[in-house]
Amino acid sequence: MSRKRVVVTGMGVFSPGGAGKELFWNVLKCGQSFISPIKRFDTSGYRTRIAATIDENMVPAVNSKTDPNLWDLTASIALIAVKEALNDAGWEEPPREAALVLGSAVAGIVSLDHQFENFYTRGGRFVMPYTVPRIMLNAPAALISIELGIHGPMYMLGTACSSSSQAIGLGHRLIATGLARQCIVGGTECPVSPGHLQAWDRLRALSKDNETPWRACRPFSRNRSGLVLGEGAAGLLLEERDAALSRGARVYGEILGYASNSDAREILQPSTQSQKDCIESALQDAGRAGVCPDYISAHGTATVDGDRKETEAIKACFGQGAAGIAVSGTKSMTGHTLGASGAISLVATLLAMRDGILPPTANLEERDPECDLDYVANVSRPGNISLALVNSFGFGGCNAVLVVGP
Repeated sequence: MSRKRVVVTGMGVFSPGGAGKELFWNVLKCGQSFISPIKRFDTSGYRTRIAATIDENMVPAVNSKTDPNLWDLTASIALIAVKEALNDAGWEEPPREAALVLGSAVAGIVSLDHQFENFYTRGGRFVMPYTVPRIMLNAPAALISIELGIHGPMYMLGTACSSSSQAIGLGHRLIATGLARQCIVGGTECPVSPGHLQAWDRLRALSKDNETPWRACRPFSRNRSGLVLGEGAAGLLLEERDAALSRGARVYGEILGYASNSDAREILQPSTQSQKDCIESALQDAGRAGVCPDYISAHGTATVDGDRKETEAIKACFGQGAAGIAVSGTKSMTGHTLGASGAISLVATLLAMRDGILPPTANLEERDPECDLDYVANVSRPGNISLALVNSFGFGGCNAVLVVGP
């Protein structure tokens, strides 16, 4: 049976700048940064005091059919992003039988951290009664289903930093195989809490450039000093191509292929070979085996080993052709949104394709001889994209690559 073609017809983003994919895109293509000092809690005594955080006062209250206290910030911003995506796709009423697949690494961690603090400092009776629904991994998907009346199958994937790319890949598969006609996909993450920030700091993975937060995240730069946590959500509507065109939908791009694999090696150290294999499998799935893409949205977290190994994987895949591929590390501006990062990167890639503008890798200050590709350094530039990859490589050796075209 021939595989159905899958297109993206709507997109939405909630970033630290607020709601709206165009607001988000304007920041990226101008090479600006969402990273700033953390104001959510007192960071005195922390070695890292910066992140790309969402101001909770900017998030409108959920006009919920249930008690609004049920929902963590992670769920609220996911709902806003998905609503924008559906409106963007021209659906006046949500497609009730659509599938729903989201990704998140640590959904509800802010609520969990807060309630642990209540328990250990004040006692059990001060733990919020709604803690369990607020910290459930599937809470963001549940809120969207309840608020919008989505009755199709619901999945919430948690595979660390590849979570939302896996969600998009699964959504693609559901439509391609005829199990769904529409699928709401995306990712959401709000990981900046006192305990979680400290945990990342103890891992020695975070940048400590607190005095200059806008330049703290420097993917592929020789003087890179670690990642910066970020928050945000992205929602996309996937549709079967013929059905979308028959209703006159605008198409941002086509999901041509997807692949996922596991390192089966170490929990924290990435594998060049597994990343190479995943990229090649995704291109084969897309029917583009051996073809060099025009553009790669890199995982690019600004860790020393991670950036080097991703560069090695790209060069191993494409040989001399790798030098002609534009590669962007947009986490330099968004921070690392963990499980939401793949979906956010896909939105940026499709907007780059729409506008013919390649977003930059900000803060690329010193060339690293081991990271020697074209990283669209510091400023965006014109560029036509006919084939693009979105790389997501997560802790635990969870890898996912999406292949997209116009």
